[in-house]
Amino acid sequence: MAPKAAAPKAAAPKKEKKEKTEKTEVEETNKLTKPDRATFDAAAKVITEKVEKLQKELKALSAEISGKGAGKDEFFTKKSEIRDKINKESAALNELHSRKDEIQGAAKASKESSRAAMTELKDMKKELQYRTTDEIDARIASLEGKMMHDVIPLKEEKKIREEM
Repeated sequence: MAPKAAAPKAAAPKKEKKEKTEKTEVEETNKLTKPDRATFDAAAKVITEKVEKLQKELKALSAEISGKGAGKDEFFTKKSEIRDKINKESAALNELHSRKDEIQGAAKASKESSRAAMTELKDMKKELQYRTTDEIDARIASLEGKMMHDVIPLKEEKKIREEM
């Protein structure tokens, strides 16, 4: 019987081999496959072509932008020159305005003085009772006649002389 006992022992190692082969099959399916270098190179080449294309566009756009900025300096120099001219003209204009104001002030003062002289003349005319030389001569003649023919106190005679 002993040989029979040896037979079950021999069957057991076969089972283990089957289990091991099953485990290795599962492990092989779980293992990563080795990457294909050709597909990787093709994908990398496509990406680098896109990057190169975008870099060319970037260079073109930056050149265009720098080309547009080149005229800025010239523009700003012309702008500053024009601003200087405007400032000079403004200063000259302000000077002319001040001279105009001075002249107008002098004219206004002259007008005021002539107006004052006219009002003074009108006031003097109102004070005078006689407007013409004939009226004045007639009044003087009447006062002289009164002094010669009438008896007048000294005080009144002085007033008459003062009026003459």
